[in-house]
Amino acid sequence: MRPTIGWLTAGLLISVSGWASTITLGTFAVNPQSTFLYQTSNDNNVAALFISLTGCTGSNAPCVSAPAGTTIQVIALGNLCYFSGTGCTEYPAALGGAFDSNNVLVSSASLTGGNVDRLTGTVNAPGTEDISHVSYFNTFFGNIDTTIPNDFVIPTGNGIAVVVPTGANYLVVGVMDSYYADNSDPLNNLGVQINEFVPAVSEPATLGLLATGLGAFAFLRRERRGISARKRAPNSIPSGR
Repeated sequence: MRPTIGWLTAGLLISVSGWASTITLGTFAVNPQSTFLYQTSNDNNVAALFISLTGCTGSNAPCVSAPAGTTIQVIALGNLCYFSGTGCTEYPAALGGAFDSNNVLVSSASLTGGNVDRLTGTVNAPGTEDISHVSYFNTFFGNIDTTIPNDFVIPTGNGIAVVVPTGANYLVVGVMDSYYADNSDPLNNLGVQINEFVPAVSEPATLGLLATGLGAFAFLRRERRGISARKRAPNSIPSGR
């Protein structure tokens, strides 16, 4: 990861009237170096986590049963370090997600013509706020904009509440960063939890999702001191960054 990084820490507001509680569908570990965003050849390429939403058959793990129309709560868990080694500072989980019709993640090296989208079947989830042109997620080497359609922030705390959209067979989860090869998880607690909202009454309840907008997200800045010198390559960092 580059020496200065910001993170989005706010979630979406949800109207919970008519919902009694949540039940946990599954909790899954996330590799701190994994992502579905575009990466340069200077970086590691660890695949993002694909969680099947179509139920568990014994051969499709990781999985939950959350078909289209299910209202779920997705929560980022734990912490991660943006460099490895003794004394690294852990920060709250910085995760992003996307709903996808398939579990295909193409390699960054195979993309051409300015295309940076490694996901081939993303599905828009109404009520989520698409991550668009956030410079903190540009690649550390080359400063390439990694904006893709239909991805969203998975906050810690109360997470994000969303209705699984039609056509979504997978929830894709990965770290949001600019450089991944030196990320670590010393406490081994980085993960994601998926809950299902349970209606309080038998009648259909009304659920409202309010997108806060990226302008409402708080950005936490990492200090430049203490970052390994190997993270800087001569002439690799654009001026002004």
